[in-house]
Amino acid sequence: MELLRADAFERLVPGRRLVFTYPVVVACEKAGNNSRRRVSVVVMDSAVDQRNSRVECAAMVVPCHKERDWIYASEGGQWQLLASAAASRLIMIFRNGVLLGEGGENCANDDDDDEGLKKQLGPLVVALAPRICFQAGPPVIPFVSYADNILQRIVVERAYSTLTGAIVVEDLCDEEDRNRKSVRVVWRRRLRFKRMPNLIQTEVSLNFQSGTQTSASEAQINVKDLSSVDRIVHGRTQRLGVCGQTNGGLHLDHSRLVHKYLAPIVAGLVLVAPALEAWMELGKRVKVLALGIGGGALPIFLHKHFHFHIQAVELDEVVLDLACRHFGLIEDALMTVEVGDGTVTIDRIAMQVARTGTVAVPLLEAWQQACDNSAHHPSSLSDLNSDFTHKDEKPVAEHRVLVDSNILNVGCKNCHRAHSGKSSMLCESCDPRVHVIIVDVDEGDARLGLSSPPSSFLQCRFLMGTKIALHRGGILAMNVVPFEETLYQGVIATLMGVFEEVYETVVEDDVNRVVFALPSAAACVRLDGPLVSLIKQLVDAQLLTRIHKFGVSNTESMDLVV
Repeated sequence: MELLRADAFERLVPGRRLVFTYPVVVACEKAGNNSRRRVSVVVMDSAVDQRNSRVECAAMVVPCHKERDWIYASEGGQWQLLASAAASRLIMIFRNGVLLGEGGENCANDDDDDEGLKKQLGPLVVALAPRICFQAGPPVIPFVSYADNILQRIVVERAYSTLTGAIVVEDLCDEEDRNRKSVRVVWRRRLRFKRMPNLIQTEVSLNFQSGTQTSASEAQINVKDLSSVDRIVHGRTQRLGVCGQTNGGLHLDHSRLVHKYLAPIVAGLVLVAPALEAWMELGKRVKVLALGIGGGALPIFLHKHFHFHIQAVELDEVVLDLACRHFGLIEDALMTVEVGDGTVTIDRIAMQVARTGTVAVPLLEAWQQACDNSAHHPSSLSDLNSDFTHKDEKPVAEHRVLVDSNILNVGCKNCHRAHSGKSSMLCESCDPRVHVIIVDVDEGDARLGLSSPPSSFLQCRFLMGTKIALHRGGILAMNVVPFEETLYQGVIATLMGVFEEVYETVVEDDVNRVVFALPSAAACVRLDGPLVSLIKQLVDAQLLTRIHKFGVSNTESMDLVV
């Protein structure tokens, strides 16, 4: 094959993935003979620009009996493993050529010696390393591994979506801590996509109901009797109904957030606590727009503990259905869900806000220009008018000629009163603005240097639309998953070009970073305020001290908290 000529692997080709088979002979000590086989080899080069960073090469032998797991078998999972290894090139080796369909489901011999296989493949791995790794002599290529500590995995439902692809809802018994005598295990429900199998879309705790074996999601199991995990899980885990309870004694626990990056999003609300508390003191509900639902863990948490009015938007109808049936997402007076594109939702709300007359003309004109320059539909404000303009009303864009004191003056179509352009004069039912916008959407391509959010959520049009859609004193929270620092800094620079202030919090032991953007400067926050006090009860209070403002020192950035 031309692609596999002698010099095929000498240089890095960003985003390249090659698959081929290779014959090996592995000695089996217990059987006393040699095993002849063909292994499948996958060679992947990171799509991230490596010109200004150190080139690393790593290898991985896929664990026996794990060859069909999504994280190893799917292309998306392999790209995620490359990113997790922080390598420029990853060489993956599958026994029996199962990746190409040449072998059986499992390893040919359970007694396979991994170390012997690594030794046998050592020369091949070195030969597959890029030339730049040989600058200081023959390289030593490390073998890396992936561990998820999963003791038991039970599939609750498999689904398929034309938008997302293969989806699985699964219940897991997860090893959280181990000592010499016992292992602490937890039960969780997960939502995963095959295209990004190592990226857990949603994860919530599963607890035993009171009166059963234990009232917590944790249990201590003797190390010598790990088979009890199989008995407990198989005996209790059943298909979950919409009420969030199972027939076998397990139920969903939304009292805490399992995903590491979700609690920092909640902690970030302290940045706008004074504005939110002032709104709540008037007897009004804080309105939250959640773009990207997944299983709905964060919207459910905010609904359950804060009693905010939640508007959740999910692009994939299949995902939304799974969230309702398996993760306890229930629509009611304070929780509305819809299927749609989050960028279109922002366009719609921004248009509605513009029609209320509360948008300063410079911002509205800047948004108009961004819409005109956008490649996404609708391409301009005039394209949106068909959705929101009545026969006897002029298009919003035509209101530019009615500018008075830099504020658009239009009437309120719901209460039929003409507002002066001041937000305080709008009745609550006529005010489409929200206080919090949460963007938690992934790109769906593990090869990209920025897995989340998609590029459309970083365009000027969308960001200016969110600024229009937010109340003064509101906040945009965004989950960012960067695999390259320069791309992350680009996200920050883009946000700082639109918003007054930008903050971040780094999620410990996780690639996720949570970014907050404020349309107006944050006010001084009192730690004894009612909202802040509630936040500290529900999440680790230390998270409040890890919020850093871009452009100032860490000490200065926390001066707003008193």
